Amino acid sequence: MKETEKLKLKKPDPEDFYNIQDFNDNMDALDADQARQDKAIQEHAGNGAIHVTQAEKDGWNGKVPPTRKVNGKALSEDISLAAADVGALGSGSTAEAAKKLLTPRSIRANLASSAAANFDGTANITPGVAGILPVANGGTGSSVEKYLPLAGGTIAGNLTLKNSTAFGCKLNFGDGDYVHISEPTDDNMEIKAKNVTFSTTNPIHGVPTPSAGTDAANKDYVDNKNAKAGSFYLSTLEISLVESLVEAGKIFKIKRKPVISSGLKDGTYQITSLYYSEGDEPLIVYAWPMRFSISGGDTTTELSVYIYNPSSSNIRMSRMSAAIKGCIVAYEGW
Repeated sequence: MKETEKLKLKKPDPEDFYNIQDFNDNMDALDADQARQDKAIQEHAGNGAIHVTQAEKDGWNGKVPPTRKVNGKALSEDISLAAADVGALGSGSTAEAAKKLLTPRSIRANLASSAAANFDGTANITPGVAGILPVANGGTGSSVEKYLPLAGGTIAGNLTLKNSTAFGCKLNFGDGDYVHISEPTDDNMEIKAKNVTFSTTNPIHGVPTPSAGTDAANKDYVDNKNAKAGSFYLSTLEISLVESLVEAGKIFKIKRKPVISSGLKDGTYQITSLYYSEGDEPLIVYAWPMRFSISGGDTTTELSVYIYNPSSSNIRMSRMSAAIKGCIVAYEGW
């Protein structure tokens, strides 16, 4: 029977019988050799004389090579740097350019002074001001104009109020509400407020003649209208009926010349009201035309009288006991 060169493992020949002990001996030899190799590897890895650790590698990689220089000076030995070597100021030197002061300083303008103040960074300064602050930046734009104090004062020149809102400028008199003043069109002023009261012992002058229904009237306009209106008259009229039946929900129409109270002056009269004089019948009465003329104490105008029965029952009108009565009014000069 042959054996291997290194581990002496048994190698049966073809004519040999299989022996299980030979097989077990080979396995034991392999296991023993594996144990020997493991021990050798551990001893080799733990030998610091022949192996470099990761910590040692990291330390070596962080070292600056001796060929490196600082401001032209090699690092092969200790070096000393002066302020001039790195472009810094020496102690007590004057700065030519700096981004930040060593000690923070304050600069506060003194509006009551026009004197200048030099700043070298060694102390705080309070320089004065000079020049004219323009209107766009909140000033007056002038060296002679003065502001109006909040506690009162007198405006000696023109006052300009300007705002871009729909209600113009707002004036507040100490409460939460505002009065709006605007110029909707050129040279026209508009005041918007809940109420506008004129409290004065003198009359308001310069009110023009009104042209629209919402315009204020002046004295000349009122006096002229009163002179044209003349006297006021109030009288009555009566329209006789024919006995008839006014059906429920229907309109009954008659045409009559009204009987006018005597003593009226000639002129044009307006009918102000008409009613059916019999009891409490719910008849609604109106006439056309509503205006007619009186000449010589009488009228030739026939009125179309419409009588409407709004109830659900027919109503019979009696010519003996009822009539259509009403009031008329007139102004001389109509």
